[in-house]
Amino acid sequence: MEINEQFVWDRLSNEKLPIVLYGMGNGADKILDLCNHYCIKVNDIFASDEYVRGHTFRGYKVLKYSDILNKYDNCIVLLTFACFRADMLEKIEQINSRFEVLAPEVPLFDVDIFTPKTFNDNKDKIEKVYSLLADEQSRFTYTNLLNYRMSGKYQYLHQCSTDRAEIFEDIIKLGANEDYVDLGAFNGDTIDEFLLLTQSQYSTITAFEPAEKNFKKLAEKVENLNLKNVNLVNKAAFDSSKNAYISEKGGRNPFLSENGHLIQTACVDDVCRKASYIKFDVEGAEAEALLGCKNLIKKYAPSLLVSAYHKTNDFFELPLKILELNENYQIYMRHQPYIPAWETSVIAVK
Repeated sequence: MEINEQFVWDRLSNEKLPIVLYGMGNGADKILDLCNHYCIKVNDIFASDEYVRGHTFRGYKVLKYSDILNKYDNCIVLLTFACFRADMLEKIEQINSRFEVLAPEVPLFDVDIFTPKTFNDNKDKIEKVYSLLADEQSRFTYTNLLNYRMSGKYQYLHQCSTDRAEIFEDIIKLGANEDYVDLGAFNGDTIDEFLLLTQSQYSTITAFEPAEKNFKKLAEKVENLNLKNVNLVNKAAFDSSKNAYISEKGGRNPFLSENGHLIQTACVDDVCRKASYIKFDVEGAEAEALLGCKNLIKKYAPSLLVSAYHKTNDFFELPLKILELNENYQIYMRHQPYIPAWETSVIAVK
């Protein structure tokens, strides 16, 4: 397969129009650093009017969008934050009707971005995954993700987005006697989802959540709902049992790091006797968590819902990892409405 789009950072390096950034924070830091790396001049930074209070960011006075409208007849807008709410997606569309908006993706937990070299170095793997995908929507999603990552054109994401409910309507069809393993259970929101999908009829639930604050909320939910046959594990799913650290700066999204809060990791195989459905959202440790489930995957072939966006190569490495563990799976790929390409999932069913 071929990518027809120009690499976004090559394009921006040769862009004649002014370049402005929309947003502040960690995403803007990463985009600014990449602009500096590629010797791209950033003319201004702006934020939504309600967030502008005369402050500065990285030496730039933060402007309002109305200031940008008054200052520029035309420019390129680089989106530097993630959005999924319908009102924010509509706002991006409105800005794009006036100025072209690009949303270059920066990985959550990797240093390296997706580049033409990434594609060329991994072309055999990328093409193999494409050939193995089980339906047309998966192939369309996969191709659009590649073109988005190369070009930064968020429209590719809009074109292939589907609702999360479609996964459970068409691919993972849960019954009344599931053994559910929730890896990265947060405060129990995906347990709520599971209970709704199964009408609270299930065999067992095992939920892993390493962050102490999240785990307390999770335990409170299970107690308030008076759920039976639930095992809560205050550990991070991984490929071995050890002491580790997590950073909880992101609140909802604690991830393994070199320092932070001391926790323990665990192999799911050591905790669970069986599984029929496993959800993986473990903030960049999906590959290791899969290895920690290898016995369950080989023996029971549970349905798998795996986040595939935390690291640059996850969207093609994780399908191959799953098939290494059990070659009998059918592999699907779906993307929910989100800019950038977060909330992309690899789904495996037998």
